[in-house]
Amino acid sequence: MHDTLKNKLYRRIIGLFDFIDELDDNDYFNNASNIAIKNYRTMVKYFIDHFSDIDIINYQRLYLLINKRIIPDLRYVQRAKTRNIPWSLVSNLDEMLKEEFGKDYLLLFRPQWQFNFSVVTDDLVFYLKKTLLIFFPANKTEIDGIFSNEKIHIFSFPFLEKTNVLLNSVIGHEIGHFYHKRWEGNEYPRIRDEHNKELKDYYEKITSDDFFIAYEKTEEGLKILSGMYREIISDIYGYFLFGPSIIFSLYDISIFETRPVLPSEKNGYYPATKYRIRILVKYLLERDDGIKTLILADTESSLYLKKYIERMHQYLSTEDDLQLFSNELYFEKRLFESSLDKIIDVVKKSILGKHLEYSDIDKLFSKLGNGVPINELDNVPIDITKILFTGWIYFVKINEQYTGDEYVLNYQILMRLLLKSLHSSYIHKKYLKEAKMNHECLVQGRN
Repeated sequence: MHDTLKNKLYRRIIGLFDFIDELDDNDYFNNASNIAIKNYRTMVKYFIDHFSDIDIINYQRLYLLINKRIIPDLRYVQRAKTRNIPWSLVSNLDEMLKEEFGKDYLLLFRPQWQFNFSVVTDDLVFYLKKTLLIFFPANKTEIDGIFSNEKIHIFSFPFLEKTNVLLNSVIGHEIGHFYHKRWEGNEYPRIRDEHNKELKDYYEKITSDDFFIAYEKTEEGLKILSGMYREIISDIYGYFLFGPSIIFSLYDISIFETRPVLPSEKNGYYPATKYRIRILVKYLLERDDGIKTLILADTESSLYLKKYIERMHQYLSTEDDLQLFSNELYFEKRLFESSLDKIIDVVKKSILGKHLEYSDIDKLFSKLGNGVPINELDNVPIDITKILFTGWIYFVKINEQYTGDEYVLNYQILMRLLLKSLHSSYIHKKYLKEAKMNHECLVQGRN
């Protein structure tokens, strides 16, 4: 019995190694896929070289792990070819992630059929190390030294929306999860202790000192607050990267939600999308001086921006998301919102680049109207935030002016213009950066 399982497992590991060899390709958009493949190969090679050291009781466990986790994960890598991803957007996001968190951060872009954007903030290499340590716990020092040093993170997006540049603004939220993870380790322990005490006092009071019920409600309240911080801090960070575009993308997605629900264990303690939009509008959009100035301007782009914001306010005027909190979790909501001003200030100070700036939006809007990409003005490359924001405003115009086939045609033209704008802007910025470095090298050489 054991010999049969042993042979079957070894054959599966060899087959997995051959499959990984076949994945090597030059058609992946960025180096993250090839580095991921290299590290998967390292892990599987270790299983082959140390196969005789695997405990018999772990044969079945490893066989199931290969079939249910490792092979499906590798198929995601297999899909990450240039033709399957929004490459014009990805190059900018790669650059943005490295700028904010460090040059060793790499994103592996994974298309999926499910309509969902998500990011795995845990490092893929760390997961592969952890997998080996399950089966070779005594070899930790050796295993730590066989993998590469890069941090590879997996970003998933809906395949059918790969060219929907505007909806992909929600990626700002996914990048925000990296910031939240750092914030959770540095800032949250103190806030959590404060919340724990306040929740405990509150529930002991309203449950007539029934300490068991008060304890349960306090623990649940902390989980709810943790989920709200996780998602909404990521939203806030995304706003400082992409501006109002992240709100517009969330609003676009919210159309498909039937009704808001409270954060709970059933939904992973996710706050309702409508509540997230409400927070972003109240605490960021309505306080954004650049947006206030744009709305007051007498231009075509300002007119459509104002209309879109008014439409969101109309959507938020139905307070079904707030009514949920008024019946339950009132105190949790109050604790959460009372901490937002300080959190927003901390997040804003953490952003290394200056991303929120709205000058020349009307000029860019006019260029889109003339069918011209908006990658530069006066030979200065336009950043991703302005391109997406202008695109959203122009999208409002298309929605108002066209229906049916005409709408689809104009929408497709806009997406192509924005994709070209993003990629050309990236190439332009890269050229200027390299030209500056070459010039500095020449100057240093002369000195």
